[in-house]
Amino acid sequence: MRSLLLLLLVTITLNVFSQKLLVKSPVRFLALGDSYTIGQSVTEADRWPNQLLESLKKKGIETEKLTIIAQTGWRTDNLIDAISRGKPDSMYNLVSLLIGVNNQYQGRNIDVYPIEFRQLLETAIAQCGGRKEGVFVLSIPDYGFTPFGQSSQARISAEIDQYNQINRQITSAMGIAWYDITPISREALDKPEYLAYDGLHPSGKMYAKWIELILDSPEFEIYTSNALKYEDVHNTLVYPNPASTNITISAPQKGNSIVIYN
Repeated sequence: MRSLLLLLLVTITLNVFSQKLLVKSPVRFLALGDSYTIGQSVTEADRWPNQLLESLKKKGIETEKLTIIAQTGWRTDNLIDAISRGKPDSMYNLVSLLIGVNNQYQGRNIDVYPIEFRQLLETAIAQCGGRKEGVFVLSIPDYGFTPFGQSSQARISAEIDQYNQINRQITSAMGIAWYDITPISREALDKPEYLAYDGLHPSGKMYAKWIELILDSPEFEIYTSNALKYEDVHNTLVYPNPASTNITISAPQKGNSIVIYN
């Protein structure tokens, strides 16, 4: 009897310009930013990068390393200089970027921001071994909704929106996952528990809401070392492996022809 070559029917998500955040196990996480990433006025455990790793652990994901390059008051140029001086290795598989509030607060020319933000995003990709799908960006929180900034709220919010429009456009164009945590920050005046004791920076409770948003987003995916990675077709990813019903195929470039047989 002639054997039949049957097409395997599967559900496929094809991301031509992938904006998925694909978390590999074990997680080696590099967080780049300013006071929001270093967690000004909260404990180390309450910093959002630490909370993210703790949440991944609860999901059974192995975590191996966390490095934070961030400091209160840093602008984009300060972060660029710090990375250059620190020379972190490129052995990370998860890299975050949250930067720009001090460019706005210190009145720096906004025309500089897209240039330096793009440079930082390219650096983040390099630190992630060239894997765009392991990089993500958080929007800038709005400190106009704090006791510190309330008197100038309209101006601050408008300027923060301008900065976030820039970083979102660049992030999207580069095929990187972008998470809008700004609306959460704008709840702080109605929810005092969202603010640290300084009346300016987020509390651990607000950071926890950021983590919920990231983990619950459709862009967030986890795959283990069993995921298939085809280097010869431009880093096309097929996961999970094995699969019983659904698989996802993520192709970072147009023109990838994918045919699946049993």
